[in-house]
Amino acid sequence: MDVDDAFRVLDSSGRQQWKHMLATMSQPLPGAFIILLMEFIGYTPNFECHRQGPNGTDILVNACFNDTTAFCDDIVFRSGYTSVVTEWSLVCERTTDVHLLQSLFMAGMTIGAPLVSPLADMFGRRRVVLLTFGLQALLVAALVFVPNYATFAVLRFLAGVLQVGCLPCFTLSSELVGPQYRSRVGLFGSTFFSIGIQMLALGAYVTTTWRLLVIASAALAGLSVFVIWLFVPASPRWLMLNGRTEEAHKVMLGVARANGVTPPANFTLVAAREKTVGFPDNCCSLFRHWRSALWTVVLCLTWAVHTLTYYGLTAAAATMGQNRFISFALSGLVEIPPNIVISWLLDKLGRRYTLSGVMLAGGISCVLIFLLPGSYIDDQGGRLTLSLIGKLCIATTFTVTYIFTGEIFPTSVRNTGFGIVNFCGRMAGIAYPFVALLNMVRKDLHFFVFGALITSSALLDLLLPETMGKPLPKTVGQIVGEEYAARTDRGEAGSETACFRLDVVKYAAFLLAMMAPGCGTS
Repeated sequence: MDVDDAFRVLDSSGRQQWKHMLATMSQPLPGAFIILLMEFIGYTPNFECHRQGPNGTDILVNACFNDTTAFCDDIVFRSGYTSVVTEWSLVCERTTDVHLLQSLFMAGMTIGAPLVSPLADMFGRRRVVLLTFGLQALLVAALVFVPNYATFAVLRFLAGVLQVGCLPCFTLSSELVGPQYRSRVGLFGSTFFSIGIQMLALGAYVTTTWRLLVIASAALAGLSVFVIWLFVPASPRWLMLNGRTEEAHKVMLGVARANGVTPPANFTLVAAREKTVGFPDNCCSLFRHWRSALWTVVLCLTWAVHTLTYYGLTAAAATMGQNRFISFALSGLVEIPPNIVISWLLDKLGRRYTLSGVMLAGGISCVLIFLLPGSYIDDQGGRLTLSLIGKLCIATTFTVTYIFTGEIFPTSVRNTGFGIVNFCGRMAGIAYPFVALLNMVRKDLHFFVFGALITSSALLDLLLPETMGKPLPKTVGQIVGEEYAARTDRGEAGSETACFRLDVVKYAAFLLAMMAPGCGTS
């Protein structure tokens, strides 16, 4: 029997599958701390620029003489909370240095995605997860001891490179469960990330120095590594695909023991024999056929839009309302209730219509912030309300996007595929700290941009295939169907060196990838 059949026989109660999901998908909690850390440790409190003049000390509040710190003899911050801004005087002409720290983290994720993700297809998901998260915990802890801005920036970038360990972690979780539980994997991750946002707001509220918040982030990251090492086995699907049937057999027997189930006498894992195409699957394989190329391009755009808008709306929440801690915590809290509804929708409407429909609702909410009269938006709390609705929708569909992507890409290149789309997403994510500057061009213009991107992506997502209830594909040949196999038999699939000799439709899809936001350098 294959792995899905084995889960039905040995884990019919789902008890062990829930344990695996809980252990792996708890990682987004420290991930929320590490990714969004700069929203608080990069906080700029009220400050004064002091300059000695002929008649005494001249003082400017929240500004510098000639807009540069060089003309300040002393900078005094009126806050009991220390941040990297107060430590290295990142105000006036150095304000963009604060945004740069978050962009560097996203740049690290951009570079790490194509470098780290394929390693999980080569050496196994669990090994890469433990290595990346373990090293990241050490790097985050090292931030506490940095003496200057430059060192902090370098470590922040490297921490971003290792953050892409979340992709093989998600893949590992989805491959440790049967088809009926796959939709829960992403929902677990989304819920823990939302809890992480609220815990981060609480931690920032009760601490007085940014270093304590960094220590808490490192401790949570280290704890998640220990939990995965202790409770999570290797992926039986990856083991089977790589001919390590005996090891996969031991993993499934471990599942049976944990559930108190006695395997049937004839229990044997058998690797399904797949028709080969003369070369192993790799990133080029996704672009050899127009159908897989189109799906990959649409997913690239979807990830770019989600990354830009999700983090953009999260950061915007901290600037609205009377209390930045409460507003930030609310942006995480609103993500949790939809998980109950989205689980039902995924099973009833499927992945495609759920993704597209909820994204449309979020896109419209963001556009309304820009279009509705300013008096209503300001006086009636409409801006914060509509922003939270948009955040709720995009957070929900980000979860669906993870699930959908894992079900579309085959096991042979699942992490490689995740690396491609995540690369596009993080390229867009580099820009999110600066998108808020559009508000200086015209009020709420950044919300209109968010809404327009979300709506456009929602319509394109209707081109994706429905995967609800279907077994996870093992090879690219499976996801493109019989037409691909027929072309291969006729020798039309191309060679390894000619994987980008695309037909007209494939070439159009490739051009779309180049023009999509965040995908231009993929």
